[in-house]
Amino acid sequence: MPSVIRISILVLLLLTPVGGAWAQDIWIVDPGRGVGPLRIGMTQDDVLATVGKPSKEIDATIGEYLVGKHWRYDQLGIDVKFDIDTSSQNISNTDFRSVTEFAVWGPALRTRGNVGVGSSLTEVIRIFGDSMPQFSGASARQCVITNVFLDSSTGAVSVVLNYAQIGISFNLSGEGKVLTMNVKKSSHCFSIHLD
Repeated sequence: MPSVIRISILVLLLLTPVGGAWAQDIWIVDPGRGVGPLRIGMTQDDVLATVGKPSKEIDATIGEYLVGKHWRYDQLGIDVKFDIDTSSQNISNTDFRSVTEFAVWGPALRTRGNVGVGSSLTEVIRIFGDSMPQFSGASARQCVITNVFLDSSTGAVSVVLNYAQIGISFNLSGEGKVLTMNVKKSSHCFSIHLD
């Protein structure tokens, strides 16, 4: 088979819809907006029309209280979250009908700077910046919030870099490798008054 025909077949396969959505390997993780054709604010019906039925539906609870619904798409490597939206001053989306966040755990999904699952902390900081506060007079703006967690039962350490201003966070292992990315609405930087 001539190489031109093989290349044409490969391009056609990459652009062929899969379960109502475009092939995953051309999807981009877009901070503050979505993943590929999936967007924050879409309704459940919109998601179903775009990527079909989920592999699994999960109720998100705190104790006995339902706080959201998550749809897992194993073939895409993402969880679509329909949670209570607390990114604004008012709590909204208590009916869990619209997308508030995406948890990306599939290694094929990457940001425009080629950051994704398996990327190093150094790569994340190179593309998205560090967590140093920006000082201005008697206040500081912390636009990247860094949290370090220790699992007391296993001793495992994990780090979360939350770039709230652009709408993405990275969950990293203690070894500094990205385990998951979370895409959500962007919000204001955290301000600290120093006086």
